[in-house]
Amino acid sequence: MLESEMKQIKDYFDFCNTHLKENQEQKRQYYCERLEKVLQLTIQFFKKYDVPHDHCFNFVNAGKYVHIFLLIRDDENTEWKINAGNKANSFGEGLTTEELVNYCWNEQVEMKNLINNLFSYIKQLMSKKKERMSKDVDKYNSEVSCFNEAIKNLQELIEIDIPEDIKNK
Repeated sequence: MLESEMKQIKDYFDFCNTHLKENQEQKRQYYCERLEKVLQLTIQFFKKYDVPHDHCFNFVNAGKYVHIFLLIRDDENTEWKINAGNKANSFGEGLTTEELVNYCWNEQVEMKNLINNLFSYIKQLMSKKKERMSKDVDKYNSEVSCFNEAIKNLQELIEIDIPEDIKNK
């Protein structure tokens, strides 16, 4: 009568046992290495494709908004700041990438939300750059078109057969 329930309970125990036997420190180390690589590449991306300034990624973690700032002052001066509270100015000291990684692991931050919002931010940044560049291209094309029309019209006016005596009139 309870065989099916007992089988499920034993399966749950087996799963828990397997999970607990795994090397948790090894899993933590791998997780942290991967996250650190993501954060380092994020810094590289912004240094390569944007001028030094502050970048902010907002995301929801455990029902609360979290704001992570990447502060890029120059090639040598980069730090992270995090606001995980509800206070507008509760940012602490700047964090190194390693410190941010440890914070994310220890606080069990919902990293998929962070990564999704990071890429949304990058998309928005690049969209704005494309928009500005498109305006430059449109302006250039419009002005060159105007030049070409002016050249054509001036050449046409020069080719009109009127005596040069018109200069003196």
